[in-house]
Amino acid sequence: MKSEILIIHPDQKSIQSLTNFFNERGDQVQYAATSAQALPFITQTNPELIFLNLHSSDDDWHQVLSPLRQQTNHPKIIFTANYPDP
Repeated sequence: MKSEILIIHPDQKSIQSLTNFFNERGDQVQYAATSAQALPFITQTNPELIFLNLHSSDDDWHQVLSPLRQQTNHPKIIFTANYPDP
């Protein structure tokens, strides 16, 4: 079954690795480097799964979580972090 997936991560290599994996499964992947860039995707596509990096450049991941409370279908969220921490 095809899923809508959103990746919010500032590192292009991480985005590409996850995108390749999910595209091979047939899933639809959107990505954004910051939480602010991700907001339109969240409201327009209603993703089923979100990868949310806690160390994005704007560091405002709360922006992503707030609109999700308004939705009836709540996505699964996987929090990621840079290692080692910057």
